[in-house]
Amino acid sequence: MAIITYCTLSKNDEQVAEMKHQWEEDNKPYLDVRLVYEHSLSSTASRYLLIENYGKGTATDIQISFEDKFIENISIQELQKQIKALQSRTYKVLPGRSNKEIFCDIVDLVDRRKSRISVDEFDLTQKSALLEYLNKPIKVDVKYKWNGKSYYETMIMNYK
Repeated sequence: MAIITYCTLSKNDEQVAEMKHQWEEDNKPYLDVRLVYEHSLSSTASRYLLIENYGKGTATDIQISFEDKFIENISIQELQKQIKALQSRTYKVLPGRSNKEIFCDIVDLVDRRKSRISVDEFDLTQKSALLEYLNKPIKVDVKYKWNGKSYYETMIMNYK
C-alpha cells in the first residue's frame, strides 16, 4: 500500500509541475522588438524602438542591448548617444500593448533647421551607410521580468 501511495504521489507531483509550466507558458509575456521608420504628415522622418507584448503577462524591467557592431557602425555621434540612452533605460509593457521610444528624428524634410541632428553632421554618405546597415538583421538582447522570474532572449531584429 505504501509503495502504491508513493508512486501515486510522485505522478501527482509531475502532473502539478507540468500544469504549472503550462500555465506559465500560456500567461507569460511574449516580446517583439523592432526598429520602425515613420514619415509623418509634418514631413519629419523618425525612427523608433518599438517593444510589443503579445503575451498575457506584464513584462517589467525590460532592458534592451544592441550588438556592439551596430552602435560602432554608426558614424553620427548624436545617433550613437541616442541609441546608448535607449539601452540605459528600463521599460514596462502591459499585455497586448506596445512601447514606442523615439531614437532619432533624423531629418525634417521641409525645414532642415528643425532636425534633431544637424545637416552638417549627417551627410549623404553617412545616411547611405546607416540605411544600408539598418537593412541587415541586427542582434538584440532582451532581458525582462515576469512573475518573480527573470528572462533573457536574443532576437534578430529587422528594420522596417
